[in-house]
Amino acid sequence: MIADFRKKSAFIGIAVHDDRISMAKLRQTKKKIVVEGFSIIPLPAGTIIAGKVNQAPLLWQTLKEWAQLNHAKRCFAALALPASQVIHKRIRVAACLNDFECEAEIAANLAQYLPGINEPLHFDFLPIKRDGQEVELQLIAARSEQVTMYCHAAYTAGIKVKSVDVDAYAITRAVNFILPSMSSGIILDMDITTAQFILLKDRKILAIYPLVLETGELLWQQIQRTLHFLSVTESVGLSKKILLTGELRQLTNLANPLRDECGLIVETIDSLGEKLEITHDVTVSAGLTALGLALRGCLNA
Repeated sequence: MIADFRKKSAFIGIAVHDDRISMAKLRQTKKKIVVEGFSIIPLPAGTIIAGKVNQAPLLWQTLKEWAQLNHAKRCFAALALPASQVIHKRIRVAACLNDFECEAEIAANLAQYLPGINEPLHFDFLPIKRDGQEVELQLIAARSEQVTMYCHAAYTAGIKVKSVDVDAYAITRAVNFILPSMSSGIILDMDITTAQFILLKDRKILAIYPLVLETGELLWQQIQRTLHFLSVTESVGLSKKILLTGELRQLTNLANPLRDECGLIVETIDSLGEKLEITHDVTVSAGLTALGLALRGCLNA
């Protein structure tokens, strides 16, 4: 047991990957947020495939056993959906609307914004920029069945879900926490089977672009095409800074080409333990998303 989750002031971030579940526990004090520990448990093969729950009973059982072992029942937690399982779309609404009116406007016109999707959806939105009498929003939607599947796994384990996030937003929140200098630029995050470009401006996500995870030259060509696409479609002007996160073993061979051929300033986070000044080491791939989720709980508490 890496961390004792019994303290009721603790908030847990739970990140479900294809091959593991990672958790981070934070505690909010009067002066600061304290990182109290991380926990990582492997998932049986086939439990999660490309971000989708394939064997729900295996996920439920794994989380239940972990919660019992780490005394995490009745703790509050935040979960994340993979960005690959979430729909992102830029929409425009009247700038005079407040948040509640924006939510009502989107709910009433969801079928128009996302044509061809007939299943029930959960959605959220973030303001991007104001343009005259309109404001551009980033609409984030997920199928209700997918959200329910993850939440039910936590409830079965006795964990109280306070919020459901998207992994890209959790990653960005964690990066802002441990690397304040990365306020604008690109995050290239790679997991075992998925990858994504996250475009940042002033600590906010402007866009998320998924990548099909390939090897060798095919992956490099895909990265080059995506960078070119960003340079010609995003009017904000791209920062020359790129942060490599996730499975650093897969990213090692990309650092030099990104620097030499694309002219980017390449940064990496080698160790969360070092950045967070905690005694035990945690790899970036294991802990970054979970950290960002736990931060959401602490900051919103």
